[in-house]
Amino acid sequence: MDQEQETSSKPRFQPSARTRLSKVRAAFVYSFTGQAIAAVALAHALLLPLLIGGATTSRAHTAVKIAPHYSEPVVHVLDASHPRVFDFYQTTMGVLGELGADEKRMITVLNKVDLVKDESTLHTLRLHFPDGLFASVRTGEGLQELLHRMADLLADRVSKVELALPLDRTDLLSLLHRTSLVIDVGYEDSHVNVVALVSAKVFARVEPFLIRRDPELQPA
Repeated sequence: MDQEQETSSKPRFQPSARTRLSKVRAAFVYSFTGQAIAAVALAHALLLPLLIGGATTSRAHTAVKIAPHYSEPVVHVLDASHPRVFDFYQTTMGVLGELGADEKRMITVLNKVDLVKDESTLHTLRLHFPDGLFASVRTGEGLQELLHRMADLLADRVSKVELALPLDRTDLLSLLHRTSLVIDVGYEDSHVNVVALVSAKVFARVEPFLIRRDPELQPA
């Protein structure tokens, strides 16, 4: 009994000044990490959609933190085969709503549709997500349509170009993959043929190798 009284009479743990400072620092990092990453993306002309996974349920998720500060579209990928796909969608949208990012331009992708064998389940998914894009990374189904939808969303910010890059200009091909939306790549004997959506900044770098530019390259 005396031991219990002695234990209960001990003062509760009080966080040290260092602990309190760490919490303040963590809150600061949480608040500004998304802004910083978005700023870096803007500085480097990264006109790429932001990918958010379907099971995102936390405000601390990196993509969710970036979303409110990122001006480009969001691609929300859901697992069509998961029994809780609707719950995951509502939870993620709720988190984005809390951060003021639920009305961003968004493409909802239902991935792993090849694993959904029941027609009634597919029908329910199509009713619930009338604008959803049904795809499978494993089989390639829907991926070309996804590229075209992203191209449409970025149309007011970028140029769609076809380029013939010399084989020794791997630096430009790497630049396109880092900063742009590459739609198609084909290797020829003397050059690499690339179709991509590029910002004005990137266009200035690749213009010497231009074959065609909008409107001839609108998606079919």
